Amino acid sequence: MAAAAPRRTAAAGSRSKKSPEEDAEAAKEREMAELLRKLKEATAVPEHAARRVRKLDDMVSYLRKAKRQVDATVAADEARLAELDREAASLERTIGSIRAHRRAMEAERDDIVARLKAGETGFTGFVKETSATTAVTARRNARHLSSAVSQELRASRGYSVDKDSKPHLEAPASVLAKARALARRAPGIGGGGRA
Repeated sequence: MAAAAPRRTAAAGSRSKKSPEEDAEAAKEREMAELLRKLKEATAVPEHAARRVRKLDDMVSYLRKAKRQVDATVAADEARLAELDREAASLERTIGSIRAHRRAMEAERDDIVARLKAGETGFTGFVKETSATTAVTARRNARHLSSAVSQELRASRGYSVDKDSKPHLEAPASVLAKARALARRAPGIGGGGRA
C-alpha cells in the first residue's frame, strides 16, 4: 500500500503538468459537458411541466368533486332546514292554540274558584247562623219544657222545678206517705227499706 501511494502522487504530479493542448482539450470537454447538461435540463423542463400540469389537473378534478359533494351536502342541509322551519311553524301554531286554550281554562278555573269561595263564605255564614238559631231554639225549648213540667208538677203534686219552690215544705202529707211506702217496698231505692 505504501508503494501504491507514491505511484498515485506521481500520476497526479504528471497530470498537473499537462500541456496547454491538453488543457484546452479538457476545457473543451468541460464546455461540452456543460452544454449537454443544459440540453438535458432544457429537454427535462417540458416533462417536468407536463408532470406539474397533470398534478394540477388531478387537483382541479379533486376540487371539483369536493365542490360537488359540498354543494350536494349544502342542498340537503337547506332542504332539511326548510323542513325544520315548516315543522317549527306548525308547532308554533299548535303551541299558540294550546296557550289560548290554557288561558281560557285558567279563566274558567279562576271563575269557579271565586264562585266556590263565595259559596263557601255563604255556606259558612248559613251554618253559623243555623248553629246560633239551633242553640237559641234549644234553649227556648228547654225553658218551655221546664216550664211545662213545672206547671204539671205544681198541678199534680203541689210543687214545681223552680229554684224558689220548696217541695218538702209544700208537698201534701199523702204524697210523702206514698213516697215512704215505696221506699220501704223497694230495697235500694231511697236508701231505706228492710231487707
